[in-house]
Amino acid sequence: MLQSCLLLSLLPLLASAANGQQYYAPVDQSAASFSSWYQDYLEWKSTNSAALSLSNYDLDAVKTYRTNFVQPQVMMHDKFLYDREADEYTVDKFLQDVTSRYGGVDSVLIWPTYPNIGVDDRNQYDMHSSLPGGLKRLKKLVSDFHEANVKVLLPLNPWDQGTSSSGEADFEALIELIQAVGADGFNGDTMNGVNASYWDQAMSGAQGYPIMIEPETMANHNAFGPDDTDLETNLWSWGYWIYEQAPSVSSYKALTGGKHLTHICERWAMDHTDGIQHAFFNGAGFESWENVWGIWNGMTDRNAALLKRAAGVLRALGDLLQGGDPDFVPHIPVTPEKSLVYSTLFANATHKVFLLVNRNAFDAEPLELSLPCRFTDEHAHPTSNNYTKTE
Repeated sequence: MLQSCLLLSLLPLLASAANGQQYYAPVDQSAASFSSWYQDYLEWKSTNSAALSLSNYDLDAVKTYRTNFVQPQVMMHDKFLYDREADEYTVDKFLQDVTSRYGGVDSVLIWPTYPNIGVDDRNQYDMHSSLPGGLKRLKKLVSDFHEANVKVLLPLNPWDQGTSSSGEADFEALIELIQAVGADGFNGDTMNGVNASYWDQAMSGAQGYPIMIEPETMANHNAFGPDDTDLETNLWSWGYWIYEQAPSVSSYKALTGGKHLTHICERWAMDHTDGIQHAFFNGAGFESWENVWGIWNGMTDRNAALLKRAAGVLRALGDLLQGGDPDFVPHIPVTPEKSLVYSTLFANATHKVFLLVNRNAFDAEPLELSLPCRFTDEHAHPTSNNYTKTE
């Protein structure tokens, strides 16, 4: 028996093209358009996911990473993270700041390499060991973040070719560094997907060491061709998305039964409404990057409030939104055809959640919503023909 039906909306708007990372939206909000679009979407999803092995997403050590919604990239010299006068890392100060402004973070991508690489012969791994206090204090910094339930990623800079050699392949040197400091994975800078050698190296020990591999783009990977298998080991990714009025769907989330986590990244944006709304609509993540190579592009108070509200909902419903419903239904038509409010349905045997975003830049009249709070077939998701109007 259905125990609850929860309607959550991100209103109002504070501010589809498909590029591999995104699946296009229906042409409009009519039931007929949704029905046609949804059949195409299901066929696309079935065709492009059939050959994928997704067992890595269900490893016990990995499941908690699936709900890691907010992640900033952080420069190691950031004044909120490192006190130069006291020569100490200030994790508590950093976390207090982001928590007070936009509700906190679930992971951090710490960055000690670019733009420093090239000033001398030190390679990207030397840049970590030459941080204040060396790897010993870097390990303590990671531990301090872990005590606050925040995961830590390191960078991989594959373009680091003109410095001294580490004497190892990158997949060996990086995994060794990650394990030495107790980090949780890495971001593949400039990488359009990361090959499986890094995952295999991390898992090669007796106990295995599952890591989050997060390529910068993954553009055009898997979404429109079933031959690539990066999604099997790249459990996270960044997303540089194209925004249109109707929000597009996270391709990689759809192809992995709702388990792949994309952090939408828009480092130079002055208004993050589009990014936060698209993340919310998809039950996906957001890259709250503000210190961009030492240039401060901080979120406005309005965007910070929006992210705080969105992230609170996403975290509270995390297990349902990320993997709890492999057949989540984007763009289910619950609003009038000409409305600019769009909805995604996530459901399990006992609960339904509708995540709504208002893409209207102006105040609108109150809307009458038609919500499928009871399945016609208890074991099937609703389509355009089997949802009932709320009273």
